[in-house]
Amino acid sequence: MIELREVTKEWQAAAGHAAGKIGVASAIKAFFGSAGGIATAAAGTAVVVGAGAIAVQQFGGDDPAPRPTRTRPVAAVAAVRGCPTTDAGGRRTTPSPGPAQVRLPEQVKLPKDAAVYRVDQGGYLIGPASASCSGSLGANAGYNTIGDAGTLQISQNWQGSVGNIASQVCMYFPNSPEGAKAKRDLGDCTSDVRARQDVPTGVPALRLMLGVELPNGQSPPSPYVSVTMATMGSNGLPNPVGCLAPASRADMCDAAFTYWFVQAAQDTKITKADLDRVAARIAAYVRSAARY
Repeated sequence: MIELREVTKEWQAAAGHAAGKIGVASAIKAFFGSAGGIATAAAGTAVVVGAGAIAVQQFGGDDPAPRPTRTRPVAAVAAVRGCPTTDAGGRRTTPSPGPAQVRLPEQVKLPKDAAVYRVDQGGYLIGPASASCSGSLGANAGYNTIGDAGTLQISQNWQGSVGNIASQVCMYFPNSPEGAKAKRDLGDCTSDVRARQDVPTGVPALRLMLGVELPNGQSPPSPYVSVTMATMGSNGLPNPVGCLAPASRADMCDAAFTYWFVQAAQDTKITKADLDRVAARIAAYVRSAARY
């Protein structure tokens, strides 16, 4: 049985004297330095401090000792939307969204006005919920966009031909072994990506880069961000995602990029610490890339 009782006069004198001079934390220290405090600790009691009051909980022989409570982040669950796609023949289809809901990893902070879309290659892309998603699918390439360049746009593309894959390797991973081969094969291996950074993932086979790609036409009002993140696994296929957004909506870029990276890493043995580190690196880079 737990008994709640008032503290002794000795404790009150010690705590009052100490708290008046150096605050509650030092008052507790003063209490445990007193005879009453030593006796309290020896008797298996717990001191509870709150709202400026201090009480003592005493545990009998049958009471279990208090244990610290572990807290775990609550994973967000998001509904999945389809992304209508136009194929090479002009036919418009909507790929199956797959599961009705997905559980987002704890590193992904989904903005309130965001939604999760399933794109034609089977991955999930985060973008503004109020905007439409559309895709274009060819024989050896595909492109998906959510939103528009004048307000907020998330984009993703893939290449399937040898020449276009090599061009993407040159653009996003020029210093990789695949980049060296592309330079030998193409001769001219250039990149329009600015401020490119390679980000260690903790998994040697999984490469990640961040960079700035200037918009080709329309852009949001300044300040805005126009950033690209690309992953590349051991298959040597770059997988880029772009975010063009007002600087005040950098959170949408964070969510889209982080979720795309986590999906790329799902079949690896990446640690939670590395996932957390990469998510923080993405957010920091996006904010540093604001253009005025």
